Amino acid sequence: MLRATSLPTVIALLAAGCADADADDGGELAGSTTSIVDLAAFVPLDPADDPFAARRGPDATCDPAGFGIEDLAGEPAFEIASGLCGYLSAGQPLPFALPAGALLKIRLWHFDLSASGPADAFLALAIDGAPLWSKTVAIPAPGALVLEELTLGEAAAAGAPLVFHVDNHGENTYALLEISATW
Repeated sequence: MLRATSLPTVIALLAAGCADADADDGGELAGSTTSIVDLAAFVPLDPADDPFAARRGPDATCDPAGFGIEDLAGEPAFEIASGLCGYLSAGQPLPFALPAGALLKIRLWHFDLSASGPADAFLALAIDGAPLWSKTVAIPAPGALVLEELTLGEAAAAGAPLVFHVDNHGENTYALLEISATW
């Protein structure tokens, strides 16, 4: 799924967005930055468990071949190819508790976005059923690094479901690179 024609641009943007990952058991990480996801652990959610289910159209489909781990310029990424998977909410449990006030960092890449007509892509994140972040990207659009930071308003318990969501029109590719926290 990786498109080599954009690789020099991707490498430069990924290097600019790399995070310091001082991870341990999640106990006392005050002042450090650590990943809060295992990119390989994301699993698609049933509609009953999907906090974004209201966005699911009646013909929404997701072939399992349309998502998975890919190498993006030497960095692992959870990649969604919307030609095969136009709607995906994938989740996993938080590996440890997050305190209120933690700074979350989301880093993802999308290649050039196209569709048969003007459209939108919707990207989002939720923890324990509560939507925390979303971004709508107008299609068509050039490839870009999406780098967002947000402050966690409420504490989140270890094991709470973390959900990453993409829905899109057209045959496009999204690569989640990082969801990390600093506190």
